Amino acid sequence: MAVLIHLCYLATFTWTVIIAHDMYIILGSSSITKSSDRGSSLLVIHCFIAWGLPLVVVAIALIFNFTNVSPDFNPRYGDSVCWISRRIPLLVFFALPMGLAVLVNLFYFIATAISLWRAMSIRAETTSQNKQYPFGIYVKLFCLMGFTWIFGFTASYHVVLSYIFIVLNASQGVFIFIAFVLRKAVWKSFIGKKSKKTSSPSTQQTLANVSESEKRIENETKKNKRDKYKRSENDMSVV
Repeated sequence: MAVLIHLCYLATFTWTVIIAHDMYIILGSSSITKSSDRGSSLLVIHCFIAWGLPLVVVAIALIFNFTNVSPDFNPRYGDSVCWISRRIPLLVFFALPMGLAVLVNLFYFIATAISLWRAMSIRAETTSQNKQYPFGIYVKLFCLMGFTWIFGFTASYHVVLSYIFIVLNASQGVFIFIAFVLRKAVWKSFIGKKSKKTSSPSTQQTLANVSESEKRIENETKKNKRDKYKRSENDMSVV
């Protein structure tokens, strides 16, 4: 179980790097030229990278765990806790990859923020509008790129930082849900599709009722005309 947890943590951060790279391409200046090259094959490559690199790190850690190549780098999975039990392997096989991921994400975050700022400036100049800085997008990117783990690296210095890290890290899924699901465009699309599904049968029923009523009125009109004609014929015969 400790090996699986280690693998999942590394895979999570590898995915954040891939997402940060994609956000830079989508929101950067080169998104127009490269958007047509994106497809399902790119997803396969991303999956291979996101799971392949963590597998390599975990495989090396397992080699040290089950051999006596270097006892200093033996992680001792699950000895005292369901995790890496020794400090040096924890730094090498977990903290170092996580730190590299955070640094790469920081680079992409800064590059994406600069691209957004330039795009907003150009838009304001061409449309004669006031500059509107997308701080909401910056917050979303901050959560997506895993920067809440910065508090994890500093948690050992003060207990308050530990609590901040626990709350932010445990709530990351909630942040993603709020940022990308609780949006007006998403809910309008959802409500629109739902209303179409619920309204189409009732609309068909209404049209059927109207058609039936029209037929009933037409039949009653014909019947009244026939009755009136018969009465007139009877009156003529009496005369």
